[in-house]
Amino acid sequence: MRNFKLLTLFAIMFSLLVGCTTDDEGNPAVQSPIDIPTKINNIEIPFATIEGTTLPGPINIRLNVDFDEAIGDAVPGLGLDNVASAELVDFYVELDDSTFVGDLTAIEDMDIYVKANGPDLEEIKVAEVRGNTAADRINFGVVSNEDLIDYFKADDLYLVLRDIKAGDSSLTTFTISATPVWKASFQL
Repeated sequence: MRNFKLLTLFAIMFSLLVGCTTDDEGNPAVQSPIDIPTKINNIEIPFATIEGTTLPGPINIRLNVDFDEAIGDAVPGLGLDNVASAELVDFYVELDDSTFVGDLTAIEDMDIYVKANGPDLEEIKVAEVRGNTAADRINFGVVSNEDLIDYFKADDLYLVLRDIKAGDSSLTTFTISATPVWKASFQL
């Protein structure tokens, strides 16, 4: 009987802590979405620029992130199948190393898109930076509040760097860390 009381107390406390409500379809959902950072380390990007020029072509970065594990770490007992919606809420890049000449002031403007392999998944612009002067970290402004759940659940998810306008001149290979932060809401 004591175990039953403890389980009941735990269930009540969990319900109060999580704050469950229902979604539009009547399914239980976590009331307060949570942020899930997914840092990608050791991204190498060769970079040769002259101030004011625009770099040709996009740079694709595959997100090798186990979203199921990242969600389980943030919300034990839940996984990717429990995610009802996901949107990008923050994105930043940090310089880990520069092999020759240059730092992140070499990037004045840049657009960030997400794309995924799958039917009906178009490339979507999600973040941008304009007028960057930071040497070691670029904070991007999020420009989309679209639900990216289908991208989040895709087998292959990419960040696409486009429309890169050079700031300071550089000749280097950047090793960077990129951290997209996703806001996820759940259905139980």
